[in-house]
Amino acid sequence: MKRVLLLVLACLSSTALADVKIPNTKVSYRVASDPMTDRNASMVFIDAKEDPSGQTYVTVVCDAGLPTFRMYTRDPLAAPYELDFNLPLYYRVDSGPIERVSSWPRKDIKTGRVTVTESEAADSVTMTFALMSAQKQVVIRFNHYTGRQITYTFPTSGFRQAFTAVKNCR
Repeated sequence: MKRVLLLVLACLSSTALADVKIPNTKVSYRVASDPMTDRNASMVFIDAKEDPSGQTYVTVVCDAGLPTFRMYTRDPLAAPYELDFNLPLYYRVDSGPIERVSSWPRKDIKTGRVTVTESEAADSVTMTFALMSAQKQVVIRFNHYTGRQITYTFPTSGFRQAFTAVKNCR
């Protein structure tokens, strides 16, 4: 009986944290709260158009009432020994001007590879606003450590709906 009850509880808890996909878009979200503080710990994800594997995406993570912008990539962003440097992200909202924010590459907790880059507070708010204000897409380009320029396109249809569903990180 205990095993059945534990199995049911495990299924219920994982269902509560399942991603919700916005139909016909590349956007999904997860509603969550921090178990210690009850603060919003939800996330909104947008998959890159160029990576059908789903391993390249941007996410807005709610943290203490503010959005934190992260980009996860299938390919490493830096050599494993290069971690303490600023990786400028150049972005364009629809057909607007090219803008720039700073980000800081780090290792992915799950893989140990340098495939995540994260922006600090002001730039995270800037990127969240860019995703909210885009009518069609946000394009992000950065200079890869191998010397190549890497460009990803993030279709924003559904982002506003998902960000509203996570209570705008409040």
